[in-house]
Amino acid sequence: MGLVSREQYHHLIKNTGLSFNSLYDNIKTNKKVAFGKHAKEDEIFLPIGKISPFMFLGRSIINSPDFFNSEDGKLVSNICSHLSLNVKEVYITNLIKYKADKVDILDAKDHVKEFLLSEIVLSKPEMIFVLGNPVKKVIESSFHFEFDTPMVDREIKFKIENNEVQYNVKFIYLQLDKEFDFSQLDPY
Repeated sequence: MGLVSREQYHHLIKNTGLSFNSLYDNIKTNKKVAFGKHAKEDEIFLPIGKISPFMFLGRSIINSPDFFNSEDGKLVSNICSHLSLNVKEVYITNLIKYKADKVDILDAKDHVKEFLLSEIVLSKPEMIFVLGNPVKKVIESSFHFEFDTPMVDREIKFKIENNEVQYNVKFIYLQLDKEFDFSQLDPY
């Protein structure tokens, strides 16, 4: 799981200067990615977490300082509990880094290219929980595959600052309007 080799990871970090701090600065200053026309520019959401085998990716999962009291926060907590993890041991991020009433799929794909790919490299997830249908559609479109089952193993290929990256990961799609079947995670 993860990057094809440890050498590739170190080479990428050294060549790009990629770090969590540079990622957060990029999200805050957002010079390359345009805000969508429905964006509330004063409400930007930074990811929560660190290097972890588990990433949670939602449309606007981190939507307030009291995230863990929200519906999405409770879902993340329940999944973490099933995996015998503390929520502080996972990486939680929004697909879109700003608050918006509506999001255009092209804006979302720009956010994948600019932010999510770096987040994947930095947080090193083995499993990415895709929360909700809008996020699923963007992931399918960005990485050119379809969820034919709720759990899909994929090798995704992308570039970060002209450096080719191959990354192996399990995507797990969670339909938010249905009860999550924890038996899907039993081998973990």
